[in-house]
Amino acid sequence: MNYIHIGYPKNLSTTLQNDFFSKHSELSHLGLGNNGQSMNYLNRDIAIYFESLLRARDIEFKDIHNDFLDSIKSNFKKKYGISHENLSFHFSNDEVDITQKINRLYDLFGKETRIIVIIRNQFDLIKSLYKESLKAGLGIDFHDYVNALYKSRIHSYLQEIKFDRVIELYQNKFGLENILIIPIENFRINGHLKEIDGKNILLTVICNFLEIKYENITLTHNNPSLSDKEAFQLLALNNQYKYNLGKGNYALIDTHKYRDIFEFIEFNETDIYHDVKIKRILLEYAEKLAKNDSRKINYYADTTIVEKLKKMFIESNEKLSKNYGIDLPDNYFKMEF
Repeated sequence: MNYIHIGYPKNLSTTLQNDFFSKHSELSHLGLGNNGQSMNYLNRDIAIYFESLLRARDIEFKDIHNDFLDSIKSNFKKKYGISHENLSFHFSNDEVDITQKINRLYDLFGKETRIIVIIRNQFDLIKSLYKESLKAGLGIDFHDYVNALYKSRIHSYLQEIKFDRVIELYQNKFGLENILIIPIENFRINGHLKEIDGKNILLTVICNFLEIKYENITLTHNNPSLSDKEAFQLLALNNQYKYNLGKGNYALIDTHKYRDIFEFIEFNETDIYHDVKIKRILLEYAEKLAKNDSRKINYYADTTIVEKLKKMFIESNEKLSKNYGIDLPDNYFKMEF
């Protein structure tokens, strides 16, 4: 039995990768999170394969699949699997459609694979993804961000946070019995993960689903979100210094993630960490500025668009609850930015 953790983003993905999947003694984790590093796969071949799985068009991926398949399968030991939040949605326009990702995963892992999906109230998720986009160089305010998402809804990630639709696509390939759906709000209280008798309830549920023993693994706080005050400062800084998303449609996001692919295609990037260096400097500066400035990011969005989004997500959540018997918290049906 294999496993695939598909996210969603801003739902403990990095923490689970670094602290759980890569450290549990009964799992053979292919990535991400190997050696406690959020960008790490088990080895270079796996990195090239899975980053290509997310991004390469079929004509290119076919060659990569043929070249690397034997090497990838040589790492299939014990209960092996992958964790990547971009297997549930796309953060940037350089990725392929979700159906292509699922088909490629199915061809590699097979039907007897357990799928773990952790969801979150869509409005909260959009706010978190906006702040994550600021960390990637975005230079527009929240109003324009939501407006752009909705105007481009036929190809933006809005379609992929209609959870019932994405889960249906995975169900069609892997079967409903192999899917675990976790609303993260049911496992948190006052910002902390719930415990019973000293055991983390979330990890207990995942271990039971994967049929592995519970191990007393400490979860650390990885990739924390910006505060609203830090987000305000970073937005202003992003309009002065251009990196990643700020460079335009054809710019790669987080170029350092492509290091193994660049080597594979024999492309010499003189400073692959250039943008991430700028990002880290600006994040530190935004944090410093926020300590002495009370201004916060404004989450105002066009009321007409907000109402349309509410209708779209509430309908999706009602189907999710009905079709999969999921007990969703009230904030999945009463949404506000």
